[in-house]
Amino acid sequence: MLKPKKIPEIVVLVEGENEQKYWDAIRFLGKTKKFNLWQATEAKIKSLLRTIKVSSQIVVIADTDQLQEINNFIHNISSLKKHCKLAPIVILQCENFEDELCYSCNCKISHLYSHFGATGIDNLKSNINKEKHLIKKLEKIKHNSSLMWSRSGKNSQKSFDDIKNLIGNHDTLIDKGIRVDFNS
Repeated sequence: MLKPKKIPEIVVLVEGENEQKYWDAIRFLGKTKKFNLWQATEAKIKSLLRTIKVSSQIVVIADTDQLQEINNFIHNISSLKKHCKLAPIVILQCENFEDELCYSCNCKISHLYSHFGATGIDNLKSNINKEKHLIKKLEKIKHNSSLMWSRSGKNSQKSFDDIKNLIGNHDTLIDKGIRVDFNS
């Protein structure tokens, strides 16, 4: 008789508190950790890896509005890959979290400001983090969670072709615009 495969522990690395709040509120699988792979130093990566089991599946949700540190990002993703048996899954946001929310709610950023009683981007982020019933509040403006992180990026300011070209120089494959696989 075959033994069922053990489901790996899932660790989701997010860049900001909003992504963490959303991931936890939507009750996707895995535990979240706030960690920016674009800016992390070697010492911070080593510290992070001490908290992650080798058998874990790592999912990274990364902004694409700032691509200056692409070499550092690729190096850090490669470190994750070397540490874990399973290749990391990288989900690239078309710009940032607010952009993803606008897309999933089919609204403009001004509508999010209004809905969350915000006067600017920092106020919006703060209000999202304070919201005790985030998903219910988002559902009031027709939020569709299946649209989060689902775009190819063709309508964003930085297309995934641009990102593909940058990352492609590092033996990286982007499949369908949202999953990055690292080849050995």
